[in-house]
Amino acid sequence: MVATSAERRKAAVPVPSCGLREATVHEAKTHLSRLLAEVEAGGTVIITRRGKPVARLGPVEPTRHRAKGSMKHLIKFDERFFEPLSKEELALWGEI
Repeated sequence: MVATSAERRKAAVPVPSCGLREATVHEAKTHLSRLLAEVEAGGTVIITRRGKPVARLGPVEPTRHRAKGSMKHLIKFDERFFEPLSKEELALWGEI
């Protein structure tokens, strides 16, 4: 039985289980969608050039949402903060 070109391509790049694996630059350019699927499944791909690691393809850390006023208790203002600036300070800010 002769394999189709799609079957040969699929067999050429085995999809390993989740974890760490290496891929050449050529393989990364050719099979980026497959490598991204591995990363989405929890894996990490190290991209190598001539056998040396040059990049890591891994999941993006989600950013934490900060609630408004969450640092309210950490910041304190002295009464001097609300006093008008002196002429020297205004000059430093370019206001005169």
